[in-house]
Order: sequence, then structure tokens, then C-alpha cells
Amino acid sequence: MAGTQDNLDKLKDLIASDPNAMQGAAASGDVKEASKALAQYAASKGISLTPEEIEKAFTSNDAPASSSEPLDDEALDNVSGGGSPYCILTKGCYCILTGRI
Repeated sequence: MAGTQDNLDKLKDLIASDPNAMQGAAASGDVKEASKALAQYAASKGISLTPEEIEKAFTSNDAPASSSEPLDDEALDNVSGGGSPYCILTKGCYCILTGRI
């Protein structure tokens, strides 16, 4: 699993550095289609990931908040906007399907 996580981290870094990576099926909003497209993209960059491994990385960020401290203005800006709780690789901070924070 460590190898898979390392490859997922590499894919995340590639996506962050290549705005064109999230076009077409990868940006479709359909988890299965996006997983397939991202697996093909990863393979083209020498990263071995299956669509199933990528799909497993899509997680819901439904866990209760771990802090009861109020958010500062910057943190509030980062969480406002009604984004999807389903994100890949970043546990809800950045959605690679929509490109939204």
C-alpha cells in the first residue's frame, strides 16, 4: 500500500503542476470515468496506478471537525463556497475533479 500511496502523491503533484491534466473525462465529475482518465494520465507519466486504486482515493470528508477553535479569515475563505465533500488525494481540501478549493 505504501507504493500505491507514493504513486498517488506523485499523481497529485503532477496534477497540481499541470492545469491541462484535469480536462476531458478527468474533469467529468464521474468518479469512475475520472479514475480511468487519471490512471491513463498517470501511466503516460510513468506512474503505475489502476483506476480502482485511484477510485479508492476518492473519500468523503464526513469526519467531525477535530478543533473547536474559530476559523480565521483565510481558513474561512478556504472552506466557504459549498464545495463537494468528495475529493481525491487531499481529503476534502481541493477537489481535482472541479479544481475548486
